[in-house]
Amino acid sequence: MNHFKVLIVDDEPVAQRILERYLANFPEYKHIASCENAFDALNYLNNYDIDLLFLDLEMPQLKGINFLKTLKTRPQVIIVTAYREFAVEGFDQNVLDYLLKPVSLERFIKALNRFRITQEVVEEKMQVRNHIFLIHDRKSIKIKLNEIEYLEGLSNYVRIKLVNETLVVYYTMTKILEILDDRFLRIHRSFIINKNMITAFTKDHIEIKDKTIPIGKTYKDEFEKLYSKVL
Repeated sequence: MNHFKVLIVDDEPVAQRILERYLANFPEYKHIASCENAFDALNYLNNYDIDLLFLDLEMPQLKGINFLKTLKTRPQVIIVTAYREFAVEGFDQNVLDYLLKPVSLERFIKALNRFRITQEVVEEKMQVRNHIFLIHDRKSIKIKLNEIEYLEGLSNYVRIKLVNETLVVYYTMTKILEILDDRFLRIHRSFIINKNMITAFTKDHIEIKDKTIPIGKTYKDEFEKLYSKVL
């Protein structure tokens, strides 16, 4: 059974206990902790791979919405608040759901169902595929994903460096990234790499065999987060 790690952030102990009691009915959800402020929550987010965050908006020191804005990456978020008027701003932050206090068990279950649906979509996208088909020379050709070393953008074309050959296809980098899976990472405006093919790297570049590829400024934070334990 998959276990989803859950963090509750609310400065009201009663509100915390209600969510904790509801959550206890669903064994696939693992309650990591309950925090009273955003700074304690940040500590847990830095030390655990949290899947779902229940977040109050009106908290001391740092408001919930402002807290969300500080996060470069974050789990799925369900807002829990007594203030209906912040709903638009909440959904502008791409939160999953917006629960008004007092939260009923029925409404809580609906929010969990919404989260589960999003996870099923993610899991489906992450299912390992062996290959993709791309149009090349007026026909769809089969390309094995584990043979792709890197991809290089050339305006409206993409050069695909495979283990034993190189192909040029009529695609944009953005479009081709949509059909690749999570073993691929964009590290530069002009380069997407297969993470499994990396032979060496620094904070500024990666190497795949004898090819040195720079890491663009826009992509450094994401790369360093993935490899921070090594860098």
